[in-house]
Amino acid sequence: MSLQAKSAAARVALTLCLGALAILTPALVASAAPTNGLVSVADGWVNAARPSRNHGTEAVLKTYGTVWEAYLRFDLRPWRDQAFGSLQLRLSGVAGDAATLSATTTNSAWAERTLNYRNRPAVLGDSNAPAVVSGQTVSFELAQFFPSGKVDANAISLRVANSAETLVRFGARESSAPPKLFISARVNSEPVALTPYEDVHASAVAPSANYATTTSLVVDAGPATETYISFDLSGWSGQSISAVQLRLWVKDEAGPGVSVYRIGADWDETGVTWENRPTGGTLLSTTVTRLPTGAKMLDVGAAFPGHVIDRQYLSLRLATTSANGLVATSREGAVPPQLIITPGTWTGPSSSPTATPSASPTRTPSPTPTATATRTPTPTPTASATATPTPTPSVPAGQTWVFHGFGTDHGVGLSQYGARGRANAGQTYDEILAHYYSGTTLGTIDPDQLIRVQLAVSYRPTASLPARVTARGGAWSSPQFTSAGSPTVFPADSYAEMSPSGAGWTVSVHGADGGLLASAALSDITMARAGDATQFEMKWRDSLRKYDLYRGRMRLLVNGDGIQAINLVPMNDYLKGVVPAEMPPLWPLEAVKAQAVAARGYAYMRLKPNSVFDVRPTADNQVYGGVRLEHRRSNLAVDATSGQVVVVTASGTVANTFFFTVAGGYTENNEYAWVNNAGKVVSSPISYLRGVPDLNENGVAYDANTGSYEWSGDPFTWSQLQELLAADSRTNVGTLLELRFQRGVSGRIYRVTVVGSARTTYVSGQVLKAIYNSHRLSGARLESTMFYLERAP
Repeated sequence: MSLQAKSAAARVALTLCLGALAILTPALVASAAPTNGLVSVADGWVNAARPSRNHGTEAVLKTYGTVWEAYLRFDLRPWRDQAFGSLQLRLSGVAGDAATLSATTTNSAWAERTLNYRNRPAVLGDSNAPAVVSGQTVSFELAQFFPSGKVDANAISLRVANSAETLVRFGARESSAPPKLFISARVNSEPVALTPYEDVHASAVAPSANYATTTSLVVDAGPATETYISFDLSGWSGQSISAVQLRLWVKDEAGPGVSVYRIGADWDETGVTWENRPTGGTLLSTTVTRLPTGAKMLDVGAAFPGHVIDRQYLSLRLATTSANGLVATSREGAVPPQLIITPGTWTGPSSSPTATPSASPTRTPSPTPTATATRTPTPTPTASATATPTPTPSVPAGQTWVFHGFGTDHGVGLSQYGARGRANAGQTYDEILAHYYSGTTLGTIDPDQLIRVQLAVSYRPTASLPARVTARGGAWSSPQFTSAGSPTVFPADSYAEMSPSGAGWTVSVHGADGGLLASAALSDITMARAGDATQFEMKWRDSLRKYDLYRGRMRLLVNGDGIQAINLVPMNDYLKGVVPAEMPPLWPLEAVKAQAVAARGYAYMRLKPNSVFDVRPTADNQVYGGVRLEHRRSNLAVDATSGQVVVVTASGTVANTFFFTVAGGYTENNEYAWVNNAGKVVSSPISYLRGVPDLNENGVAYDANTGSYEWSGDPFTWSQLQELLAADSRTNVGTLLELRFQRGVSGRIYRVTVVGSARTTYVSGQVLKAIYNSHRLSGARLESTMFYLERAP
């Protein structure tokens, strides 16, 4: 959660993925329904007669010959790298003869509130999109401005001009009929073959064994053995299908009775054994004839009774009643399983389970890598990512590439630099929190709620650094030391020291001069302040020992052959030692208040009543430095928000308020931020942790002036990238043919499909980021998973 800084630059990118599979090639048509429309994030009109006047906040946009022109900008980040069927600008509330209007692209570097005729952006497009008039609506098809067939920029800026000297007016974004951009996605129209991202078999012969890395899948009844296969269908969500078949390359002839069941996707191939295997499921089909060697098709269309792809994953269990079992090639083998999806209208049962496909069973690598499928976010922040293959020209010889990225960290919840930008723009801390945590409001907890911070886990005292805690500024007492039935009060600057003694431990209390005041055989002692002025000095915490002064109480207890130290501190006092570590206290006070509330909720959700401690004082939870870290302004922010937390409006429960450093213009859904190592979504969506744009009214990111808003690594060749990935067994696929990225709503990558001559494998975006950072030849590290593979300049 630490803050970082690097230089920022302009943000325009084209993302390409390389390689091809020569098994079944999907064709694309523009048949998907359009979105509900992206509303312009900035618009305005300019007047040559008043060249310095701004019309950015008016509800009407105007055009008139060469005198008045209108400008619009749309945020395309949710559609970044998405292949589209159509891209249509639609203007509403039109008055006047709009037939002479046209639209073309311009430079995006302009602000709504400062736009005028003198500083209007330069036109970029070589041609104009003509108007199509329908009543009071005018539309323009803009596909020509994206010749790659993909949305290859983060924004599009447009000039709407009028070739006639007639007045044409239409609604601005401030009106009830704002300009909108309608985008329809391309979808598959021909059969496509999907490779599983997980497959494994489990056997009763070795009930604790895992076979995730073997090249075979086995289904047998004697001994009992079952196979499990899972496919990612996110690129097909909502599409009608006419057939779905599981294709296996059978290596050993099998008898009839092989059954395929649909099961849940909540398993990981690296952990499946016979003892914990998925069981049951919905029967999809059973073979009635023997299965000779070679390519075989098993009908699984019954998995979709509505004949529409209605789930992100399809997981299958294969079992048999025959002692003459099935042995097929796994995804680690030469010919992996495939799910053959045929789109279209349902025509009845699929082909026979023993039918042989016409496609070749072998994979032939393309001699020259070519751009192909990327996986990108859908246009709405709550939808999953989709995959849309897009053909592009072959890569020229000598081409170099670069990872170009934005933002830092996981991207979930409050962006600290975004909060700073919003506070600078005049937003209050409650407005900032409401933006980053959807559907929430402010609530309260007890400000004196204790939180227990584990400062040392099992410290072994030494002569030079004993396990000593000293009271500074005031007196202290302990229930372990009593006098006349009441706790003994020890003076300021006295100290307690715990040390091994024979087979046990002893706690001795000494005055400021070192004289012994009390001693007892103890393995657990709690030191409490006798007044508010008392603070405890401890110089032997496990990390960040420069922070050695604490409020609250101190508990020392034996843990194994060492000493555990726990600071029991009221929540507000705890936050005073946290907030300045997570956000610079001299930032705008409203941002620091937002950080205080987020840190309070984050800590509250980590209280563990049945444990000895709640949190650790490091970035694993939140950095905590006690009194030494406190600052006057952050203390003010904590006190001003005393007890306040973010709560879910619908339920009144306290929100788990994650936060991070730099959003890069967009935050992320929780389910895409934390996936397993294969990139599989394993957590459910949380209503208040939704990815949202972090842009001001002019479409500029609130953290755009931050060093880590935009960054790039050093250029590399395709062969260097292949060598880098081959250095880790998880991404070593032989000759690297292709990378496909599945992205969350922010553009952060949650799954990478790595296609090679030897195999296809899947890793999470975090795994790829770690591999790149560990094995890169030179240059900057990847700071987040929001990066794009681009041609180097």
